[in-house]
Order: sequence, then structure tokens, then C-alpha cells
Amino acid sequence: MLMMTFGLAEVVKLAHPRDWLAALLAQRSKASDPNHKAAAWKLARDTATFLRDHYPIDRIVVAGDLVTPNPLNLWSELVLVVWGLPERDATPAGSGQIRDTRPETIVRQLSDDPRIRLIDASKDLTATETALLNAGYIEL
Repeated sequence: MLMMTFGLAEVVKLAHPRDWLAALLAQRSKASDPNHKAAAWKLARDTATFLRDHYPIDRIVVAGDLVTPNPLNLWSELVLVVWGLPERDATPAGSGQIRDTRPETIVRQLSDDPRIRLIDASKDLTATETALLNAGYIEL
């Protein structure tokens, strides 16, 4: 959020270069770990289970870097494409409130490491999202 507000040039000044390098090296070693991709697959399956348990999902697929033979990198994200996600869940959530079913709200509840991108295929897909699906996917 800081980067979106102030830009990279200003955000970089907030930490010492040694701290930036340490963070980048930690991410690099994490991405090169062979278990890293297996952990991302487990998160994908757990997320699909969560979505099916809480929402009337028709279909879920994994796309992007996770379905390629290459190892995940610093910019890799877990891309899940779902069909059948309602606009707003009509079932009250405990306190009588309507649950928010926007993809970004659901994702915030699940995890932020690795980044999860939830795409609602019921809506019009962007050209990038269509290309991502055309490149290959695996059904969950």
C-alpha cells in the first residue's frame, strides 16, 4: 500500500539497504526450496476445500506459475480461478451480517504467503486472465 501511495523510490528509503538485501535473499532461498512448491499446492487444495465448504462454487482450477514445471520465484502467486462465486452470500454469518464474497475479501481470510489471486470467472475476464487460463490449468 505504501508503494502504491508513494512509489518505489520513496518506499525504499524506509529501510536500510542491508534490510532490503536480507529480505530479498530470504525470499530467494525460500523460492529455491523444493518443498516450497509442494507447500503452495497444499495451500491451493486447502483453499479449494475452504471455498467449497463455505460458498456454492461450481468449479475451481489452478493456473499460473504453480502449474508450470519451473520453480516458483519471488513474484510467483497462487492463482485460483473459480466459477459460481455469488455476488453477496445471502446466508447471514453468525451475527446476522451478510458475508462479503468479493475475491479479495476471501483471500485476506486465507493467507498472504504465498500471495493468492482469486479470479472470479463468472465475471468478464481480462485479456491477461484469459491468457493465463489459455496457457494451462489444473482442475481441483
